[in-house]
Amino acid sequence: AGLLADGCPVLGDDTVVFERETMRVRPLTPYLCIKSGSWDALAGMLPELINRRAYVRSDDAHVRYLLPDGYTPSAHGDSTVGEDVRAIVFPHYHAGAATRFTRIAGFLALKELLPSLDPIGHDLEASDIERLIGWMACIECYTLSYGSLGDAKAALRRIID
Repeated sequence: AGLLADGCPVLGDDTVVFERETMRVRPLTPYLCIKSGSWDALAGMLPELINRRAYVRSDDAHVRYLLPDGYTPSAHGDSTVGEDVRAIVFPHYHAGAATRFTRIAGFLALKELLPSLDPIGHDLEASDIERLIGWMACIECYTLSYGSLGDAKAALRRIID
């Protein structure tokens, strides 16, 4: 959401669909789900957030949803084709922590990514894991520990710009 406020394009914030053969990604939804703990931190950057209706999700989280201004499928590529992945960042917020942006090896990133994968309609097969390993060996992967949204955005700009 902070990067969106800085004018960066956003596909979605939570869930993407991998194309099995090409490993390109498509957003499951372009909306950003902003949890209540982030509302105050983002208020100065995204003033429209406070005017959005609040919802209570099934996990009892209080959230507001934002659709990036000007979002249209054509402005964000053909939603049936997907986007190439240039990097994967695993963010971890820790109140008051110093920002640490660290490149990690593909196998460590795969270890962090695997619990989040949900192969809809079937189990992961050996060929799927082999494809993931090969794909992750070709892209940059990072962990980002941060306590300041401004510092986190500055760190992420290193791979965006």
